Amino acid sequence: MGAVQLTGLDGLQKRIQAAIDSNPDRRREMHERIAERLLDKVQGEIGGSGRIAGMQEAAVGSGGGYAAVRPRRGKDRTGYAYGAITNAVENGHSIRRPSGFAKGYRARIRKRYVLGRHFYAKSRTEALRVALDEAGKWADEIVRTLRG
Repeated sequence: MGAVQLTGLDGLQKRIQAAIDSNPDRRREMHERIAERLLDKVQGEIGGSGRIAGMQEAAVGSGGGYAAVRPRRGKDRTGYAYGAITNAVENGHSIRRPSGFAKGYRARIRKRYVLGRHFYAKSRTEALRVALDEAGKWADEIVRTLRG
């Protein structure tokens, strides 16, 4: 029975790792670009007047290892936290039922809750596409370095 022997994989692995390590800020830069592109996508999914979209921010991990879009810290002018407002719009929320004490009163409200917009969930597939696109660009850059 024949055998196949591969040699040089350790050397290739070391060259790839050296190419990655040669520019340590490259990973952070890639995640910053991913975060900005995702922020644009999430804000586009939110739509509306821009109030909720303006509450979102792009974030990158302290080590440059992840990208995220999340509500800014702080509160709006009514005293509600941006995160609470975003959560209510993302997932939906209930509506206070009218008391209806007056004789002949008939409530105009016909539903018990507001449906969520799910803009984060809708952006997840785009997040994967953006990450793969940026990773492909980085892989092309590593190949150019190895061919160097």
